[in-house]
Amino acid sequence: MYDSIRHRQWELRADSSGRLTVGVAGGSTIESDDAALEVDVESPRTPASLAFPWETHLRDFLARNLHTLPLRNRPLRLYQEENATGIEFQTDVGRIDLLAIDTMGELVVFELKLGRGPDYTIGQILRYMGWVRQNIGLGKQVRGVIIAQTIDDKLRYAASEIPAVQLLEYEVQFTIREAD
Repeated sequence: MYDSIRHRQWELRADSSGRLTVGVAGGSTIESDDAALEVDVESPRTPASLAFPWETHLRDFLARNLHTLPLRNRPLRLYQEENATGIEFQTDVGRIDLLAIDTMGELVVFELKLGRGPDYTIGQILRYMGWVRQNIGLGKQVRGVIIAQTIDDKLRYAASEIPAVQLLEYEVQFTIREAD
């Protein structure tokens, strides 16, 4: 559990180029090459105001709308076990954002990223796929899907060598119309 005394207070702040960084409140900014510390507030195509503010929002939206995803023209549903659902599915190697099953019995592991999908996401999804194959999908096909607002070239190159992993980009559209 988070303890503000032990873990300190953290804040987001803009650096001189306008990029958001993470730092201790009232202290210095964390300098790191770790892409996990970067916050992508605007992609080249979609303003930040039209992005999901939290990964949980993206996850919950996709969980309710799995049937709309363009995956091999097979309807998907959330994976279910006695005491677990396919949302935030807990494994020995981490928590899977979404775990689904299609009409042919293939299991689909989803890894979600709000902004850019960094290339290290490949290792993450392969770890989850391997666990699912060995613990749930005995004899079943297991596929992986990475969904991000923007897929960069590094991730495209990495995923191009793994046929069982599909990359999808999301785009939020918002319409206001006069009430009837």
